[in-house]
Amino acid sequence: MTAFLSILICKKYDIDIKTYRCRVLDEAAFMPGTSAQLQVGDSLTVEELLYALMLPSGNDASMTLADSLGR
Repeated sequence: MTAFLSILICKKYDIDIKTYRCRVLDEAAFMPGTSAQLQVGDSLTVEELLYALMLPSGNDASMTLADSLGR
């Protein structure tokens, strides 16, 4: 669901998933559960975060997308 909503938000606001960068915050980096091993301060594109969200089911990637696109 996070991936689907992230893509919808990007389409709605004309955000290019290959170039729009998101910064990993403390809350996301220390998220319990499955992880993509993101570190505080990392800067990744939405596309990279979508891969991190879907392949290892990274809760940290999910939180970073929510923080960055939910504003």
